[in-house]
Amino acid sequence: RLTDRQRYAPVVASIPLVLTTQALAQVMGLGAVPASSASSPYYANYYPIGGGGGGSHMAGMAGRGAGTGVVQLLVNLGAIVLTLPNHASFYLYLTSHSPKDVMHGASMFVFLVFTPLNLLVLLVTTLDSVRVQAVVGIVFACIQFYTGRRIQRRGMMVL
Repeated sequence: RLTDRQRYAPVVASIPLVLTTQALAQVMGLGAVPASSASSPYYANYYPIGGGGGGSHMAGMAGRGAGTGVVQLLVNLGAIVLTLPNHASFYLYLTSHSPKDVMHGASMFVFLVFTPLNLLVLLVTTLDSVRVQAVVGIVFACIQFYTGRRIQRRGMMVL
């Protein structure tokens, strides 16, 4: 049986899984193609650079924000990796049975180091799914921080 906090863990785990999978697909050139792409009048606008007909997958992806070149590929892959620690920390926070170490140790390291890096990811990445993942990571960090402070204050009131 899931506790009150643990019932949100599957949803919290699925958010970075879906967004990371989508971002990796975009980076690797496996982005979704419209179902009726050949007959769609908007198909030319869907792949503005590559046109969708032949050519490189990355050329078609450039119009949707995946960027071109090895540098942009590495920036996007690094951005994906930098957004994951806040998600993992929040997931561990939800699945842990004791909230006593909310603001100490590894979770405090994640707050101090990786949350500001999510702001940097918002500026440097060209993928919308990674931007969403960074914003969600910042929101998760804020939720964890404020609930941790609330737990500490309630503990101090008891003492």
